Amino acid sequence: MNSPVSNPKLPAWIFIATDAALIAAAGFVAMNSPQPLPANAMFAIVGLVALGAIVGLVPLVAAYERQKNEALDDRQRALEALARTVSTSAEQISIAAGGLNEIAETAQRSARHAEQLPHKLQEKIAEFQAQLATEVDAEKEELERELLALRESESERLDTVSQRIAKSTAEWTKLEATSEQHLTAAQEALAKLSAGTTAAVTKAQNEAARTLQESAAAASKAIHDARASGRPVRVKLNTVRVGAGLWGQYRLTFDETNHRVTVAYTGVVTTGRAPVRDESHRATEASAPLECPVVMDYEATTEMDIFEGPT
Repeated sequence: MNSPVSNPKLPAWIFIATDAALIAAAGFVAMNSPQPLPANAMFAIVGLVALGAIVGLVPLVAAYERQKNEALDDRQRALEALARTVSTSAEQISIAAGGLNEIAETAQRSARHAEQLPHKLQEKIAEFQAQLATEVDAEKEELERELLALRESESERLDTVSQRIAKSTAEWTKLEATSEQHLTAAQEALAKLSAGTTAAVTKAQNEAARTLQESAAAASKAIHDARASGRPVRVKLNTVRVGAGLWGQYRLTFDETNHRVTVAYTGVVTTGRAPVRDESHRATEASAPLECPVVMDYEATTEMDIFEGPT
């Protein structure tokens, strides 16, 4: 894709001045030629006017192409930003998943220790009762001190496990909040991208409608010039390439009954003339009046899509 740096803006005054000079030259030839105008003078006038019209259209076509490239550049940059945001969110979610696995392993170990604790206490109590029956009061007191120490140590272990579980829960909550923030940012970026794309499509459709109106007017003018000069006028219908293997399709129709020429844009097709479905596309049509009656000796509707257009 060409950037604005590689495609500098063309100065429009050069083309306007050239167009004015060509039209002035045509007027000069007309004024200084004998009446009625000879064939070479008519050819010179028509050539100068046609060349002036082509030169006048050059800045319009260049401006349209530049605007289209800028819209595509903006859209590509927005997509790249969205991809970076989604990648960051995926990394955060992966980190959160790893932390959750560690929390689950810690909880399982704590559960196993908690299940073993009653059995240990019961074993110590049974040992104490067995020794109590056979030993003297001194040994009984020693066993009681030992049992108390065991209970205190197990209580400390339970407190430590509870603190680790609380800490892991707080870390998981923090990771969850961070993931929600990244997801919200990604949704906002996607909404902005959708709004920018809709605006770009609407602008392109408005430009297409204006171009269709100019094409209809140009076809009507060509017929008027042919009638005024009494000579054939050739009009080439150019194709519209919108991408690799994609072409804009439109139809040119001469309405003999209503004395109008209509140009209708019907959508995008592939090189095999298969239509490309686009939900944002809407049919666009423009027409211009014919200043004289026409008699068709070929089909009234000409369809344009791929490769080179007819003349």
